Amino acid sequence: RARVKKLAPFLHIDNDPYPVLAEGRVQYIVDAYTTTSKFPYGQRADTEQLGDNSGLRHRFNYVRNSIKAVVDGFDGTTTLYVVDPDDPILRAYRNIFPDLFEDFENMPAELMEHIRYPEDLFRVQTNVWARYQLDNPQEFYEQAKGWSVAQDPGAVTGVLTSPITTPDGVVQQPSREARIDPYYLLTRLPEEDDQDFVILRSYVPVSTEDTRRELTAFMVGKSDPDEYGELVVYKVEPLGLTDGPALVNSKIQSDPSISRVVTLLNQQGSRVEFGDLVLVPVEDSILYVRPLYVVAQSPPVPELQQVIAVLGERVVMCPTLDEALRGLFGLTLVSDSQDASASSCVGNTAGLAAEIAAAEPDPAPPAEPAPAPPEPAPTPPEPAPAPAPPVPPGDIPDAVSGLLERAVELFAEADAALRDGRLDLYQQRIDEAEELIRRASEELGDSL
Repeated sequence: RARVKKLAPFLHIDNDPYPVLAEGRVQYIVDAYTTTSKFPYGQRADTEQLGDNSGLRHRFNYVRNSIKAVVDGFDGTTTLYVVDPDDPILRAYRNIFPDLFEDFENMPAELMEHIRYPEDLFRVQTNVWARYQLDNPQEFYEQAKGWSVAQDPGAVTGVLTSPITTPDGVVQQPSREARIDPYYLLTRLPEEDDQDFVILRSYVPVSTEDTRRELTAFMVGKSDPDEYGELVVYKVEPLGLTDGPALVNSKIQSDPSISRVVTLLNQQGSRVEFGDLVLVPVEDSILYVRPLYVVAQSPPVPELQQVIAVLGERVVMCPTLDEALRGLFGLTLVSDSQDASASSCVGNTAGLAAEIAAAEPDPAPPAEPAPAPPEPAPTPPEPAPAPAPPVPPGDIPDAVSGLLERAVELFAEADAALRDGRLDLYQQRIDEAEELIRRASEELGDSL
């Protein structure tokens, strides 16, 4: 960041430069912006949700991610690639310093594969869209149907209590809690066939006292080369029935069995830290995943101890993600042929299997024998039909069980490929496993 800032002090640097391995070298990609506060009739950006080190923490109503800077990690060679040649501010600087910039087409293909949608720009855009997603003038000014970026689980800061407009004209959303950070995710988005590498942030309905915490929508910014820069908003319907991140965190914290494990881990000089609460769209459902780390007193290095998975009202905590997903669905583990609700997992390990069993129709009662006729019948009455055998509790369709068992095996093969450095095989196995999970989700929907 310092090197790019020294070379081009008129650019504003993103808070999160990231290293990539390309052409056999470690190189850093740094997002850089041009800004101005004099764009006609532009809304001042609310920068409260930006990090302290962000170069965008100043007054502006126009911003463009016009530059991708690449810094060689070994010799410090810095190249400024122009991503947005139509940016008028950048065009002016290119006329002044014609040899300072490179066309984006000259970036090596291996580097192009690693570019991602910038985090600070996405923070600003998601915050602005929470207000400007309303296209009805009356609703826009009343903001009764407005959104707010979802609360950060457990992070209470006590900032704003009612909506205000600052002297700079910035409309700040009513809030008493910090807002959730955006995060990067490789996932298959709803109604799409292929996986996308996206940055994601979720919304809840706006409320004066910040009391509304149900999920209303989430926005993604795409990073894949063919769709780079595309922003997509997915609305959650019906409104009010899907928990937002703060409500999911409350479910985790209030589960007695999970609380007991956390208390045991939070002893003898160690402390428990929760990782990011990740929202994963799966077909028509929302799956939340959150890692749990234990940090020793010395050395204070986080160690992954548990993974928590939440789907609807079901909350499961297990030592690994595979076990957590299987525990969520109440399936048998492939590795040791034990049920996922064994002592290694806590929470609602009965899972979806119990719900499916409960949804099955009750066995038909035996029919009453026919009444005796007034005259002696030549033959005795036919026996009543035997009752249908009851459905064993916890059973789920064999097709679903087989799909998920194979998906777990593929995840294990992907982990092995990653350890061996075979990234192509790793990605192939991940894609195959996620396709099986998608098919299992469809089967479960048909069986309920």
